[in-house]
Amino acid sequence: MLLNQSIYLSKVIAHNGQNYQWLLNGQPIQQDTGDAIVIGMSGTYMVEAWASSICPEQSAPYVILGINNLQETGYLEVFPNPVSDQVNFNFKTISVGVVYISVYDITGRKIFETMKNEQDNIIDLSNIGEGAYIYSITNTAGTLIYNGKLIVER
Repeated sequence: MLLNQSIYLSKVIAHNGQNYQWLLNGQPIQQDTGDAIVIGMSGTYMVEAWASSICPEQSAPYVILGINNLQETGYLEVFPNPVSDQVNFNFKTISVGVVYISVYDITGRKIFETMKNEQDNIIDLSNIGEGAYIYSITNTAGTLIYNGKLIVER
């Protein structure tokens, strides 16, 4: 459901459930039972998601190492992940506008880059091989806004 990664974000969004319970450092966060959580502090976040008649599934942990300023960064969701052909970078940047989305292989070699905005955010990765990749989103000045792990499976 969610990908295990260390991230710098201000909001995390889950999919595929009807009911959700977010956990911080293994403990339920009482007020956070929706499909998204606004990150308020560093720590290890996980979410349990379930449909009405199905046992809950627990996500892999999201280790939050730092908190970005929501005024500057907004939010990001990357799905599906793992991806087979097309991946959607659904993001909202408060003050950035146009961004560059780059994909790197595990050796750090840039294999893909495109310029996107908040309305045009689907990327075709059908021409790259299966494996683990790192994506980064930077502004036009080259400042890193987001980064994370992307898995390609076919």
